[in-house]
Amino acid sequence: FILCSLWIRVRMNLGTVTIDESHRGTITHLQNMGIPMVTLSFGSPYLQDVDEIGTYLCGYGYGSVSQYAMAGGIFGVAPITGKLPVQLSPAFRLGHGMTVMGRKMLTPAATVPDFSEAKEVLESAIEDSIFPGAQTVVIKEGELLWSYQTGRQTYDPGSPVVRENTIYDLASLTKVVATTPLVMNLVEKKLLPVDEPVRDFFPQFVGNGKENVTIQHLLTHSSGLPPYVRFFEQGVPPDEVVPTIIDMELEYPPGDSTVYSDLGMILVGSIIEKVTGRTLDDLSRSWIYQPLGMRRTFYRPESGYLPEIVPTEVDSVYRKGVVHGVVHDENAWWLGGVAGHAGLFSTASDLAQYTQMMMDGGLFGGRRYFKKATVDKFTHRKDIPPGSTRALGWDTPSDSLSSAGDYFTDGSFGHLGFTGTSLWIDPNRRIAVILLTNRVHPTRERGGMYEVRRQFYSAVMKAVLVP
Repeated sequence: FILCSLWIRVRMNLGTVTIDESHRGTITHLQNMGIPMVTLSFGSPYLQDVDEIGTYLCGYGYGSVSQYAMAGGIFGVAPITGKLPVQLSPAFRLGHGMTVMGRKMLTPAATVPDFSEAKEVLESAIEDSIFPGAQTVVIKEGELLWSYQTGRQTYDPGSPVVRENTIYDLASLTKVVATTPLVMNLVEKKLLPVDEPVRDFFPQFVGNGKENVTIQHLLTHSSGLPPYVRFFEQGVPPDEVVPTIIDMELEYPPGDSTVYSDLGMILVGSIIEKVTGRTLDDLSRSWIYQPLGMRRTFYRPESGYLPEIVPTEVDSVYRKGVVHGVVHDENAWWLGGVAGHAGLFSTASDLAQYTQMMMDGGLFGGRRYFKKATVDKFTHRKDIPPGSTRALGWDTPSDSLSSAGDYFTDGSFGHLGFTGTSLWIDPNRRIAVILLTNRVHPTRERGGMYEVRRQFYSAVMKAVLVP
């Protein structure tokens, strides 16, 4: 398949608009090769010698809007419905054109593996009251292998059943579906190098080794900051949370240990907002979710979505009732629902779009979101400190008894969320598996989620990998 792109500017005082004779010869030579070919016209499509071109797709402009529209039409994710507003030739007359409707990028697979074992893991977990319902999506090679929902939003027999459009609190998946891709974007814009010291953004972040902490340390959970502080319980005003983190003493030298820290990701989120002058919810929506078509992914969901959002924990201390439609994480709630470590809501179907983009090295639907080198940089282990499983923002499967099961290859990456959410991506086999649950309902004290995750991911991968 050959794509031949023409960039045609109208030149004044020539009397005609055409392409160079050498270019015409090249097009003729390509067409004579017998390979399917489409000629793309950016700029003026009004050539006088188009009859022999064959398939001719006109973009009517040089700008990014025209380029994205053209790419969407070529890859089949946007419809082609335009008609010629003028006559180009006897073959290409006024009103000439064709209609090609767009399709979803994640097309259903023609052959579906036997996921009965994985389904049984979820049904048993519901029966054992580990969570009341679940939602999962499995994709491979750009195809939707399995979309499955089971159980209800709560244990109440009258509770709504879980459907494809049911929305879950992602908890710490926020770190890799919001905060991390925003950092990736800023890295590519050369606005936020990962080796940049935190003190460059907060000059008071010095002393006791803090001047050596970089963005990379925050993203790999090796900064030395404490793992967690109950700001909401201590009554620290929301606008004083970041200054309080900045004033904290490190618990170990930067890069010396890996200690999973929400505080570090809160700080990353604040730095992103400081660099851009925009909020995390605004940035993630406009840079990631809207372009990817993730229409049910957001911070602070509007009240109209409430019937479709699963309730999380029954909070008898701080929020005095069932946490429903607001973020479960107390610090994120204290910060107004938008934070670098938690606060995002989504569906497995929406996350499938995002994971496919990451699995394809930053490319999805004819649009490049990130350079492949950037995706590789952020998803490979950094070995800080030596032996750590952490990448930049992302985690990788542990070498033994991983919650991702036993079948993800080296180079895989993913993350867990406290509410019972998780996703894992194997870019080598081009497989992604997403599991969303509300295992904290009605209380976080119920155990068993580690075993369910491990059994579920192993069962899914075994089914997908069967010859």
